[in-house]
Amino acid sequence: MTVTVSSGTTYTISDGQTDAGDIVLSGGIEYVSSGGVDTGATVSSGGKLIVYSGGVTDATTLVGVSGTAGNTSTAYEILSGGTADNTTVSSGGALIISTGVASGTTVLSGGKLSVTLENLETEPRF
Repeated sequence: MTVTVSSGTTYTISDGQTDAGDIVLSGGIEYVSSGGVDTGATVSSGGKLIVYSGGVTDATTLVGVSGTAGNTSTAYEILSGGTADNTTVSSGGALIISTGVASGTTVLSGGKLSVTLENLETEPRF
């Protein structure tokens, strides 16, 4: 299944459900619950993808837009116990890991990675 999550709306990928190619636009929020899988999603500036414990994302692209005078509209993927594999964080994107696991993450120029240090198991390689 593929969906577009637009401004002011939310969408949840539930247990046993797999989505491919979802698009989260500015003001939209997509949730991945335990047992849900989201592959190939694109989160645009101002959108959020929140992954809960037991939820999985793979090959997500976070694309923010730099605004005037250095203001940025950020695209977020937030791990709250979930797993994110092969995420690409482009300029204006941010991957925030409060709890959970991220592997194969690529952070491009202007992208941000935030990790709660108490959950850091290995030293990052730059």
